[in-house]
Amino acid sequence: MAAASDTWREAAATLCHWVDARLERFRPAVSAGPNLLRDVTPFTELSMIVYALAPTRFRIWPATTAERLWPMLEELGARRPPETIGRHPRSAELLLAFPLLEDVTGRRSLCHDEVARVMGEPASMLDGELARDIAGATDCREAAERELARLLDTWDGGPTTTSWTYAVTHALFYATKLGRRRLASPTAYGPALGTLARRAAEARRWDLAAELLVALAWARLDGGRDADAGRDALAAVALEEGSVLSDPRVPTTHANEFESRYHATVVALAALAGDQR
Repeated sequence: MAAASDTWREAAATLCHWVDARLERFRPAVSAGPNLLRDVTPFTELSMIVYALAPTRFRIWPATTAERLWPMLEELGARRPPETIGRHPRSAELLLAFPLLEDVTGRRSLCHDEVARVMGEPASMLDGELARDIAGATDCREAAERELARLLDTWDGGPTTTSWTYAVTHALFYATKLGRRRLASPTAYGPALGTLARRAAEARRWDLAAELLVALAWARLDGGRDADAGRDALAAVALEEGSVLSDPRVPTTHANEFESRYHATVVALAALAGDQR
């Protein structure tokens, strides 16, 4: 990743302000019924960004944000005990915020032992295995790099589907443990992925562009001038709007402002936050 420009850092700070002002909206709802995963997803995704940025030069904001999220984490454990969540088919994902925030804060949750027991069970999907990896129960890098190789080996460098592109970014997230380790088998696709990021930004598909840019950063792949152009565009919209709209085809209203912007905003924050290591 190229050294961050002052504009990228300014944009990242702007996005931090948006998150700070809406931190209560990230609080897990932990409602009863089948929507538990949806209810904790914003909280977990913000915790992932905090974890990824904690060891970087941008470390002050993730450290203070983790402290603000900690009471919400303990509340989640009290309201939905891990042994109950453990019966959910995607339990590892539901509990991912616990090892993430424990790492950043250096604290031990009141639910630590129960979470560890749930995390000790193999997960059926790679995102669940990432959760177990963060918790120290496994190492998902080999499986994630196999999946990445499978996806890239089928690509001829031409147009891609949205689902394929997100699958590639997620494989890079898992293989690098959200930027905390290097790829065992670095790919030569950095420039091509940078081109995809630029094209996504030109199409104002900000969520997709941000995912590609942060995947390049966490994997320490050089996306070239195209990636820098994507970051410039992402920074410009962040500075203009104060946040990043995930899908410009969906108009923002007061009712859906948070839901329509939070994901692209936190991922863009990670992509623009500066030198990753």
